Amino acid sequence: MGYATTAHYDSLNFLPNNPAGWHDLRTVRFMVGGDIGIQMIPASEIYQSTGSKITSQFQRLSRLQVGIPLGQRIYASVGTEPITDMAGHFQSVIGTDSLAPNLAVENSGGVWGMFAGAGYRLNNKWSFGLKWQHLTGYYSQQTTQYYPEFLTSSKALLRGFIRGDVLEMGVQTRIANNILYGITASFVVNNPVYDGTMTSSGTSQNLKFTENLPDWPTRLAMGLEYKYSERVFYLVDLSQRFFNEDAFSDNNLFTIPDNWSVNSASTVNMGILIKHRDLVGSLLNKTDWRMGFYNKIFYASPSANTYIRETFLTCGFGFPLPQNHSRLDLALGVGKRGGLTDYPAENIVNIKLSIQTSEYWFTNAKRR
Repeated sequence: MGYATTAHYDSLNFLPNNPAGWHDLRTVRFMVGGDIGIQMIPASEIYQSTGSKITSQFQRLSRLQVGIPLGQRIYASVGTEPITDMAGHFQSVIGTDSLAPNLAVENSGGVWGMFAGAGYRLNNKWSFGLKWQHLTGYYSQQTTQYYPEFLTSSKALLRGFIRGDVLEMGVQTRIANNILYGITASFVVNNPVYDGTMTSSGTSQNLKFTENLPDWPTRLAMGLEYKYSERVFYLVDLSQRFFNEDAFSDNNLFTIPDNWSVNSASTVNMGILIKHRDLVGSLLNKTDWRMGFYNKIFYASPSANTYIRETFLTCGFGFPLPQNHSRLDLALGVGKRGGLTDYPAENIVNIKLSIQTSEYWFTNAKRR
């Protein structure tokens, strides 16, 4: 079912994204998931193209999570997951003068979220959840100015750590026997702060600085699961990230291009889940099938009145390992990111893989 739905299961098929869905799980569960992929910018999309495309590979841990039942109605979960990737590279020329320097900027780093939360089932109709997420990350930016006329260059290096806290609340309710509705909302509790140092070429001094990141968004998401039959489920998810319009105006490091504005980032997800027939037949009968589509819109350029758009299609399946106490899930995604005339379109292909084990596996290991 791809990225759908925030209110229910994610593409790795472990625990509901909505913390209110963390209930009715009777065993201790451990899951590790990762994804590998390729990003490609076609030659036709590259400014002053030399006839060759640009490709890059990525691999990352997408989730590490442990779930523990606490009685009949409460299920707790702790883990970590990536929040944002800050890697990037661009080049430009400052000004139109023949002596104007060439500018190259290379970014690296990212932000991870370490979370702990619990879900509580009040009755057969209502469930509630709460999740605390501590943001921690590292960001490095190296800027090089090259003066071709004089065959000289200068460099500046920024590096430091990011920290902050976010609180997420979730609710799930069963509207009818075959309809489950969920809503999640996340709020910044401690605004992220970047503590770093700046070093310039030609000097051994490090300038320390601290910058607040008031542009961290709040988030609201709503999801609907429709049970079409005993095995077939349709899922729809709508989410919105709200940014402070003036959040970037006082920032020195995390900025957006001139004449751009910050708008709410919208995401629409749709998916279908086909559950297994049984757990005693062939492997085909034990397999869950998922397919999903999502469309994300973010950042706007007022002059062109257009947005950057990200579209993705994913297909996946999952099946239990021998003895039906562990499972393997796999998903393939194909997508594209682009939308502005001065922003090259990127083609993206990735594979998500996760392995989940349950309490039975740990019990056997202990006995051995």
